[in-house]
Amino acid sequence: MFGYVVINKPELKFKEFDVYKGYYCGLCHCLKERYGITGQVTLTYDMTFLSLLLTSLYEAPVTEEHHRCISHPQGKHLMLSSSYTDYVADMNVVLAYFKARDDWHDDKNIIKLAFSSILKRKCKSFSKKNSRADSRIVSVSSTASNFGSESVSGTEFDTQIESNFCDKSKSILYKEKVELISWYLDELQQYEETGETNIDLVAGSFGKIMSVLFTPKDDQWAPILSRMGFFLGKFIYILDAYKDLEKDLKKGSYNPFKNICKDEDFDDRIKQMLTMMMAACSKEFEFLPILDNANILRNILYAGVWTKYYE
Repeated sequence: MFGYVVINKPELKFKEFDVYKGYYCGLCHCLKERYGITGQVTLTYDMTFLSLLLTSLYEAPVTEEHHRCISHPQGKHLMLSSSYTDYVADMNVVLAYFKARDDWHDDKNIIKLAFSSILKRKCKSFSKKNSRADSRIVSVSSTASNFGSESVSGTEFDTQIESNFCDKSKSILYKEKVELISWYLDELQQYEETGETNIDLVAGSFGKIMSVLFTPKDDQWAPILSRMGFFLGKFIYILDAYKDLEKDLKKGSYNPFKNICKDEDFDDRIKQMLTMMMAACSKEFEFLPILDNANILRNILYAGVWTKYYE
């Protein structure tokens, strides 16, 4: 479901592309440092966007390094990172774990089971790591949880993963984030198992997950970031379901659009939904006082996210 939040490369200046690539490589390097090669495998463009967004908004000190890697062994490459890169890397692995777990549940793919087990072990070492992460980063903003249910106390989530993503010595507590992500993924799974066709409900579950990820602090910017993540998450889910429609129909798999895909105005309705989601997301973004890397972020929000739609 990830891979939609990308740049529109032809519209970026060379220098801007180098910066974006630096953040991508920085996140990749961070994943390797914290979780090994297994962590690197979970790298996504979507989370690169989040790392760039949070670092730019909070004007966090950026570490500039040059390293070789397996993908680019011919020379050292620029890697840009901040305390928020650590946060994004941790959340990236959390998502990857839950996705692998759910893939095993859906398809009984032994490879996914093995991958989820590996990620689970990687998460166990989290509290032992020395994190650069800003101690002001807290579990989850109350604003983000407003998109969810009234209580998550009854959520069934992986308690081992939850407890491992807790570094009390650094005042970093991911417990509530992991709990909320698990809650919303379970909600999404229930919708899919019951064949729910109300796209607002189904896409909303994924939107709530992104809302949680977008709010590392409970501060003045949390409500905006929360809404921004929510609408972007709905956009991602809708576009993913639209792109997978033909494949899902052939396989008899769940797709929320299966009952309306034959309608004459179906394609127009999808385009309208996607446009509405990104308009709302971009509107929230423009309320943020971002100066650094603003052109790169706008390139992604106004053009890059549509790349896969037109493919």
